[in-house]
Amino acid sequence: MASHTVPSWTNGSNPLTSDSPAVWDRLMEAVGPASLLVVIESRMGPLLRCRVTSEDIWQETLLSAWRDRAKCEWRGLRSFRNWLLTIIDHRIRDAAEYENAAKRGGENAARLSSSLTGESSDRSHARPYPGPVGSTTPSRIAMHREQAAAMSAALETLPEELREVVRLRLFEQRVLQASLHESA
Repeated sequence: MASHTVPSWTNGSNPLTSDSPAVWDRLMEAVGPASLLVVIESRMGPLLRCRVTSEDIWQETLLSAWRDRAKCEWRGLRSFRNWLLTIIDHRIRDAAEYENAAKRGGENAARLSSSLTGESSDRSHARPYPGPVGSTTPSRIAMHREQAAAMSAALETLPEELREVVRLRLFEQRVLQASLHESA
C-alpha cells in the first residue's frame, strides 16, 4: 500500500545516504519503474529482447544503483532518474556483450548479474549485495510489467508524428524543444 507521507527528499535531504529500505522503495516508485521498463524495452535490440527481459535489465539497474548510490550526487529526482537511465544503458551494453561473447563460445564471458555479488569492474569494492529487495518483489515486477504494457499500448495509439515526441519527452525526459528536433 502506498504511503501518503511526503518523501524525505522533498525537504532537501539526500535519500541516497539512507540505508532504509522504505526510503529506497519510495524513491524507486517515484522514478516511475513502469515507464523505465518502456525505455529499457525501446533501447534493447530485437535480438537481445529474445534473450533478456526488460525486467532483468531493471533488476540489474536497481542492484547497481543501490551499490553505487554513494557515488551519485543528489540533485533531485529528475537528475537521479537520468543517472538511472545511464545505468540502464550500461546494463543493456553489458547484456549485449555477454550475449555476443556467449555466441562466440566465450567461456570466460562476464556474468550479467555481476552486481548481485557486488563486483565492480575494478574488483576493488567487491562485497555481497546488502540492499533492500522490496523494489524487486514478484508482485511489484508484475505490476510494473502490466503498467509498462499499458503505456506501450497507449503510445502505439498515437499518430506516428506524435509518438516519438511523447516517448522522448515523457519516457526519456528530453526537453520539449530537443524532443521536437529529434523527432523531425
